[in-house]
Amino acid sequence: MKKTMFLILFCAGTIMMYAQQHRYDRNRPPDMVIRSYQKEYRNYDHNPTWDMQNNQWHTRYMDKQNGNRNVDVYYDKSGRHVQTGREWDPIKLPPMVRDQLSRKYHEENYSAYRIERPGKRPFFQITLGANNKNVYMDDRGREVRYY
Repeated sequence: MKKTMFLILFCAGTIMMYAQQHRYDRNRPPDMVIRSYQKEYRNYDHNPTWDMQNNQWHTRYMDKQNGNRNVDVYYDKSGRHVQTGREWDPIKLPPMVRDQLSRKYHEENYSAYRIERPGKRPFFQITLGANNKNVYMDDRGREVRYY
């Protein structure tokens, strides 16, 4: 009886330790992701906080060279850079984008976020002020699909 109880407690303890370690590993990106980030962002925080969003590893740093704006960086599980998004000053939007927002949405109160993907043209996520609707536009003021 004592041997059975000891065996049950031992197994339960082992399972609990494994579960805690597994939870920790799930919140830590693979080494390939960390190496890719450190290689691309040498001048920034090399001990970032990571989380998983839409099956991609995400971290955020503050870009001190550009007005202390937040920059979000995304990598896939193999360490390939998927996307960078940065807060953007609405005044610095291309004139065609600002004109289109004014003409189509009659909106002057909005926030902007620039999204860059390797090998593709950057575009902007515009959050319209009154109803928080997101609109995506390229630098020519044409709406684009974001997926």
